[in-house]
Amino acid sequence: MSTSSQFLFLSLIAIWFISLTAFAATTIHQDEKKALEDIANSLGKKDWNFDTDPCSNKPNWVTKLENNVTCNCSVAGDNFCHVVAM
Repeated sequence: MSTSSQFLFLSLIAIWFISLTAFAATTIHQDEKKALEDIANSLGKKDWNFDTDPCSNKPNWVTKLENNVTCNCSVAGDNFCHVVAM
């Protein structure tokens, strides 16, 4: 394997690894999801779709003020997103 091929291969491995660690926290923890489901039931919310992750920024979680769920996915040392505002 030539030096340029080795460099390209190692660069691709490094980019892949960085993308895994940088974007690992993209889902809400199941305990927080369950708590959010309980809150939705208490409030009588029928339009929250829990098949879609609340921290995914999908339209049913961020479009209307009454449906907005804001998450923090950059807590140091944590691999989950956390609901910080509703």
